Amino acid sequence: SYADRTASTTCAACPTGETTAAVAAESEADCICKEGSYRASENTSCLACIEGMSCPEGSIAKFGDSGDPHPLVLEGYMSLAAEPMHIYRCLQVRHCPGGDPGLC
Repeated sequence: SYADRTASTTCAACPTGETTAAVAAESEADCICKEGSYRASENTSCLACIEGMSCPEGSIAKFGDSGDPHPLVLEGYMSLAAEPMHIYRCLQVRHCPGGDPGLC
């Protein structure tokens, strides 16, 4: 929740499935996806994490050097760097350590 008015005694709720990362949030823009969900892009609703991925709090499907939290591939699964949200189960777990999409 967040206080959208100075000296407010009540807080406004974030949209369903969202929370704020810090105390003293001031607007709906401070709302982020809860752990286990992610945004496909900025300003979209939160989606359930895909099977074979882990979605830390605040995840956005934006990969590279953005610094934003993003969905991670679980051990035993893999994805291609060109299609990071298309997850494949590996036949041999030892070949798929998990981590950032595109790693194998």
